[in-house]
Parts: sequence; C-alpha cells; structure tokens
Amino acid sequence: MQANQNKLPRWKGFNLLDYFSPNPDGRGRGATTEDDFKWMADWGFDFVRFPMAYPHYLNIDRSKDISPDDVYKIDEAAVDKVEDIVEKANKHGLHVSLNLHRAPGFCVNAGFNEPYNLWEDKAAQDAFYFHWGMWAKRFATKTPKQISFDLVNEPCTREDMNEQQSKRGPIPGELYREVAKKSMDSIRSYNPKHMVIADGNNVGSDVIPEIFDLEIGQSCRGYFPHYISHYRAPWVFKTLMMHLNLFGREKLTDVSLTVKAWKIFTNPGLKQLTMELVCIAVSAVAGAKHLTKYFWHGLKMF
Repeated sequence: MQANQNKLPRWKGFNLLDYFSPNPDGRGRGATTEDDFKWMADWGFDFVRFPMAYPHYLNIDRSKDISPDDVYKIDEAAVDKVEDIVEKANKHGLHVSLNLHRAPGFCVNAGFNEPYNLWEDKAAQDAFYFHWGMWAKRFATKTPKQISFDLVNEPCTREDMNEQQSKRGPIPGELYREVAKKSMDSIRSYNPKHMVIADGNNVGSDVIPEIFDLEIGQSCRGYFPHYISHYRAPWVFKTLMMHLNLFGREKLTDVSLTVKAWKIFTNPGLKQLTMELVCIAVSAVAGAKHLTKYFWHGLKMF
C-alpha cells in the first residue's frame, strides 16, 4: 500500500536536550556524555532524538532580538559539538534523529522572538532550507541507519508566532507538502539516500496525505486526551486555574470519567508507547491513584 511505502524502523530511545534551548547557557542541563550512550546501548536502546533550537548554534548578539540576517550566522564550533555527539552515538550503535524543535519562523513553544513566520514568509522558508542543507552537508557520508532528518517538531499554524496562546490550527496540506518537498530536496542534494521524516500536521497529531507519494516518513503524536497527556503543562496552559477548570482534580477522581477515558485508551489504534507515557503523566497527578491503576492494568493486555 502507498501509505506503508515509507515505513520507519521501530526505534527505542531518548530525547537529548543539549541544544533544546535557544540560548546556549545550558540552564542547568548537563551535556550528554559517551557514558550516557554506553548505558543506552547496554540497556538495549538503539535511538536518540536530538531536538535543536536553531539559535543555539548561531553566532549572534543575544542581548538583542534575532534578525533575518542573524539566522544565517552559523557558529561552526557549536555545529562541531553536534557532530561529536552524533559520532559518539553511532559508535555505540545508536541511530540519531536530528530535529529542528525550533526552526526559523516556527516553534510549537513560544518564548523566543522569531523575526518571521515559517508558514507565511518566503524568507523564513529559505532560511529553513538553508539550515537543513547545512546539516545534510555536514553529515553527507552518514547512512540511513546512522542518521535521519526530522524536519520540524509538531508543526501548526499560529496567528502570532511569538504568543503561546494565540490561535493555531493545521497547516494547509499543499503548503506543508511544498515546504517538506523543498526541505527534502535540499537534504538529498548532499546524499540522495538521506532519510527524511515529517512530523504530523496540527501539532503533530494528523497524518499528512499530501506527502504520501514523497519518499518521506511520517512521525505523529498520541497526545490524547490532551488534558491528561499535558496535565498542568505550563507551556500549554496559560494559568494553572485555566487547566484546573478544564480538567481539575475533582474530575480526575470521577469514576464515570475513568471509564470513559479507559475506553478511549483501549482503542486498538493507539500504540503501547502512548499508553505508557500517559500512565506516567497520570501517575504524577495527586488524587488519581485509582485511575493510574486502571491504565497500568490495561497495559498488560498489550
């Protein structure tokens, strides 16, 4: 079937947050070490995802808002560090998925002043293709078993790219196709065998039929129900009270809600990993122990 022609391996692994922040000050995060990769390999994992905020590897004046010209000022020393991480991961048999968590003109999380909008401005799209070309060239000799290129994390439209709570929605399919194809062409100009992956539309949740005919894998999310998977997440809900009003603790202890939620999660279309992540999220909610118990019990059926 056409939808299965770009099937991805069933990797198991972790996110590495070394370059997750737009600012390279670290914010208390320790750098990934080779010992970390040894542990992962010893435990049977074979995959690491490396979500990057592109300003992290730029040589710019961070006391000012970034400009369109700044977006092209690559810090080669910072890029060298990414290459070193990839080499160490590959040394221990781990596949590396490079991902632009913050791309020029878009991030699912606000908190950094973008100079334009990836889905509306050609200048942002040109910068996007430039960055992926840069990474593809740097890793031109790598095989698909060693590295893949995940274009942008959880894409969606947003009225104000720098306001977290501004209205958002799915990207028009033909627009997503255009940006994905041009990114793929840029990447494969350096290695025609490079593996390219596109996150699902509408914050990662929707399959993208418009790219079925392209040699691009798709990676979708299972954030459902959203109020459980992102319970009290400050980057999603403007205030704690806003979240409690939508899905408060008193509702989590309601037996009828437990049954309804369980029926949703036992849908055979959902992956086990999604179930496990939701169980972890729910187990952190005080007063919801009985709900957690039912979820864990259900995992045994998979």
